[in-house]
Amino acid sequence: MSKKSIQCHFTILAVAISTLSGNESELVPILRSSEERAYPPPLLTEAELPSYPWEIKGHPELRPIQKEDLHCQGRRDHTPKILSNGESHQDCDGPLEHGLPVTVQPILVTLLNWIQEKTGCEVVVTSGHRCPRHQTYLNASSKALSSKHQVGAEVNFYVKGWEDRAEEVIGLLFDYYNADPKRWDRETDVRTVPWYNDEVFVKLYQKDEGRDEDNSHGFAFIDIQVRGVQYTWKGSQEYYR
Repeated sequence: MSKKSIQCHFTILAVAISTLSGNESELVPILRSSEERAYPPPLLTEAELPSYPWEIKGHPELRPIQKEDLHCQGRRDHTPKILSNGESHQDCDGPLEHGLPVTVQPILVTLLNWIQEKTGCEVVVTSGHRCPRHQTYLNASSKALSSKHQVGAEVNFYVKGWEDRAEEVIGLLFDYYNADPKRWDRETDVRTVPWYNDEVFVKLYQKDEGRDEDNSHGFAFIDIQVRGVQYTWKGSQEYYR
């Protein structure tokens, strides 16, 4: 195509560009071919928004639970407690002081989102990971110091709007496994007989059970523990970063 044929017979547009030799700008014409034709843009049509794996199926208004929701709830402004040995113990400062365990169990996040999907209501995580300092602040008994909260393998929660239907929530939880759970026949710290299968152990704390700074609300709450997680008290102190 000759130079003459590409000279635009329409209005010449100009743009400012920087020259390679300096910061000065010059106006350079944009040449268009006289043979070009204008075509109307396609009509816009309304399309359905795509769904994403992290959305709660059927409930886009609900924010999915993420592992960050299981962060330690420690607060430095909590009043120090006197331990059985007479020492004063200060709570940690939660996410302002430390991160999550390296191995937060993914099944906990999966189950909490499953509950949101099935109930259509928000899951409120009241206690997820507890660093050793926060665990000691909540309960310094030898039994409590073996809590799986410290290694990201235990979570406490309730469901908004289902506060008085906790056993129904537990039923929905085990629907995830498509199998009925077994009932624990040994003594525990709760009045309601716990549920379990090969992967999780579930307890129901009534309104007058299991109260501490993490669970100071007035609702019954559910505790999920991942089974088969092995650790030591010393190891739990090295689990978080």
